[in-house]
Amino acid sequence: MKKELSALKPLFILLPLLVLGFVLFWTLFGGTLSKDFQFKSAPSEQFTQEEIQGAADVVLRRFKYDFSGCTMTKLQYVDAYASSDTWNWAAEYNADEGVVFHSTFTTDDFFAPKNGFNPNDTYAYQWYVARSNGGHWKIVNLGQG
Repeated sequence: MKKELSALKPLFILLPLLVLGFVLFWTLFGGTLSKDFQFKSAPSEQFTQEEIQGAADVVLRRFKYDFSGCTMTKLQYVDAYASSDTWNWAAEYNADEGVVFHSTFTTDDFFAPKNGFNPNDTYAYQWYVARSNGGHWKIVNLGQG
C-alpha cells in the first residue's frame, strides 16, 4: 500500500502545477480590456442599471476566456435593440428578455490569428444576451454586426 501511494506522489505534485499553469495561461493570455476601456450604458426603459451591468459582466467574462490576443476598447448597451413586446428576439432563444451590446476590440499578431481573427485588426461585435424569468443572463448569439 505504501508503495502504491509513493507511485502516486508525482501525480499529487504534477496535477496542482497543471491547474495553476492553466489558470495563469488564461489570466495572462486571455482577452483583456484596454487601459482606456469604456462601458457605456444609457438609461433603459426595461432594465435597471444593475441588470444591464449583470449582462455586461457575462459578456466581459466570455471575452476574457475566449478571445485571447484581443483587447476590448468599448462595450455599449443599446436599449433600442433590447427585446420588447414589438420585437421579442429573445423568444427565438427560448428566453423572455434580451439585451444587446456593441463592442469594439483590437487584435494582436500572435494569439488572435490562432482564434480566427486577422492580425492587428479592429472588430465591431454584437453580443445578444438573454434570460428567462429574471434568471441568469447567458450569451445566445455573438458576432460581427
